[in-house]
Amino acid sequence: MPGYAPKRASRSRTAGRTVSLRPVPPFRLDATVAVLRRDIRNPVDRWDGERYERVLDLPEGLCSVSARQVGPPESPRLDVDIAAERDDLVRPALRTIRTMLGVDLDLGGLYALADRDARLHRMVEPLRGMKPPRLASVFEALVSAVACQQLSLSAGMTIMARLADRLGRRPPAGDRGSFACPRPDALAATSQDELRALGFSHAKARTLIGLARAVADGALDLDSLARESNAAGPWHGCEPCRASGPGVPSTRCCVASGAWTSFRSTTSARRTRWRAGSTCGRNQHRRASARSRRAGANGAVPYTCISSACASSTRAS
Repeated sequence: MPGYAPKRASRSRTAGRTVSLRPVPPFRLDATVAVLRRDIRNPVDRWDGERYERVLDLPEGLCSVSARQVGPPESPRLDVDIAAERDDLVRPALRTIRTMLGVDLDLGGLYALADRDARLHRMVEPLRGMKPPRLASVFEALVSAVACQQLSLSAGMTIMARLADRLGRRPPAGDRGSFACPRPDALAATSQDELRALGFSHAKARTLIGLARAVADGALDLDSLARESNAAGPWHGCEPCRASGPGVPSTRCCVASGAWTSFRSTTSARRTRWRAGSTCGRNQHRRASARSRRAGANGAVPYTCISSACASSTRAS
């Protein structure tokens, strides 16, 4: 999607543990936090209608963060209060909040594209100012993905709330309902029976404990994974996108050309082939094949992988 590129926001001014940020406009804290929270049952990312609150369990230590928007979306200011026991926690906490709320993201290219397309404009305009948010860490994102897999969002977030209440750390001066997402070492020391009591299935409990132990033991380096993702930009590491520079999707990219639809359909078709040859599986395979053929008729590259689609679209251009 064009226009999704990092851009440095105005320099912040720090006074003690209160920081004022100037997000790249337009910016709406309420819309951004609504996407970040996903569900009102989210106890970690809290919103009271005006202020966003979060406990961050950073590698450097524990701190509480509160953010409130001042000013309209076209000239926003974000006042961030950071409650930490040590001054050296202010900088990493601020860096995490900037990333989570997309403070430095510039979506001007998307809005320009939407202004030229009436149908896209109707979808984009109600969300103007919403920045694509990110969770606080890759580990938190993986835990959330496992918890919510094959469940309704409400059920998944209810289980996440129980997990955070059971294993999440609380700031010394925090209220009873204020806690962080569990750390890998805390989750690694938990038994499957404890996670089962919170609502996780046997498979999910085993997966979460194995993931946490791999991260806690250093066998899985999620920080390097995050760095590789950032280096490739918010899209992926295909050759046209890398040539365009960090955060700038190429017009020759498979995502921009529509071949992602083909890739998704192909992946779905292959997945149904792995199942037993049931009638349901065969019907799903036929539907996935039809979707892929339609994608090919619309100019995408059917039945191929992303890298091959990028190469094909590059040769055609």
